[in-house]
Amino acid sequence: MAIASKTETRLQLVHEPGTWVVTLRSGDVLEVAAHAYGETDDSYQFVLLMEGKPPFESEVLRVPRDAVSEIRGG
Repeated sequence: MAIASKTETRLQLVHEPGTWVVTLRSGDVLEVAAHAYGETDDSYQFVLLMEGKPPFESEVLRVPRDAVSEIRGG
């Protein structure tokens, strides 16, 4: 019987993220911890920047553009 070895991998942020305040057209407000956001397809995508070789992005949130009335912060 083979025994699999366990490897622990810890992901680390490049630096502390900012807080983005996303106001939805419904009036709801989201607070999102992320390093950056951008537009992709018909959505806003919020990401964290992670340490690695090479460094990489990890998606935190994706919200349809037509659901958002305002984005502030960072």
